[in-house]
Amino acid sequence: MSSNCGRACWASSVNACFERSTTRRHTMKSIVASLFVLLSLAAGPALAQADTYPSRTVKIVVPFTPGGSPDAVARAVSPGLGQAWKQPVVVENKAGAGGNIGGETVARAPSDGYTLLLSGSGLACINPKLYTKTSFDLVNDLKLVTPLGFVPIVLVVHPAIPARTLSELVAHARSLPGGLTYGSGGVGTPQHLSGEMFTLYTGLKMTHVPYKGNGPALADLMAGQTDIMFSPINSVAPLIKAGKVRAIAAAGSQRMPAMPDLPTIAEAGVAGYDSSLWLAMAVPSATPKDVVDKLDRDVRSVLGRGDVKASLAQQGIEQLAGSPVDFQDMVRKDCARWAKVIADARISAD
Repeated sequence: MSSNCGRACWASSVNACFERSTTRRHTMKSIVASLFVLLSLAAGPALAQADTYPSRTVKIVVPFTPGGSPDAVARAVSPGLGQAWKQPVVVENKAGAGGNIGGETVARAPSDGYTLLLSGSGLACINPKLYTKTSFDLVNDLKLVTPLGFVPIVLVVHPAIPARTLSELVAHARSLPGGLTYGSGGVGTPQHLSGEMFTLYTGLKMTHVPYKGNGPALADLMAGQTDIMFSPINSVAPLIKAGKVRAIAAAGSQRMPAMPDLPTIAEAGVAGYDSSLWLAMAVPSATPKDVVDKLDRDVRSVLGRGDVKASLAQQGIEQLAGSPVDFQDMVRKDCARWAKVIADARISAD
């Protein structure tokens, strides 16, 4: 009896163990299956969004007033994007605070690819060092996607200034007890910082005269109220042609295709000087990678169109060459250069 009972008890124990093991396996399978379903549900909207993006109107926010280089670039690429996507692409100007108002608008927008930012050197590199009390993070709340082009800067003077070369301008500046005056579109603008970089690199004494925008600054330069100015090429090219201002040098690292005979400031003797600006498309930082990748491909495709190239060239805007890695490397170097200028010149916009 005891032997039979022992065998029966042993068999019962084995069966119970087998049942528990089988139950555990079924439970684990159920858990894994449930997790897979949850992950699929979580990923589904993003994948579906990327497959159908865009399915409605896309807005490009330009954080500056109409008529400038960022606005010109946005309006050059938006028709091509609209044709490629078969959806309306609208450009909205939201100026103020050096571009921060428009930047914040996009940073706080849904991260779905339907609100884009025409960003650039100012927002990505300059403003984070100038504005330390913003209500959003200029660096981490926005992501650069596609480089759109260089905006060449030109050093121009009033025609009465007795200088046609950079060396003549420097000599003239050193002969003036009070130095030169230069206008800009406001404190912390790229025009202002280009002038500060020039004083730091040359040791010249110059007085900054800030205006509320590039237009008023140029008007006073033409009127002889200021001596010199650093300005985007598209703003001054007609004035140079009309003889209302005189071009002295290109402020970038290379000569401009629009004015190939004009030497750079570095070529003319100020080693290392480069205040060229770049523009790029940006999105809220949490935008899904698939959407970012599609946006990047489509923007690059539009930039390669002949009509878009011609439109940008007419504005004096040079397209950026190189890979995304090259672009990120350029951004890092550019941000470091502007950070040093801002620190050395002790500039703050707060």
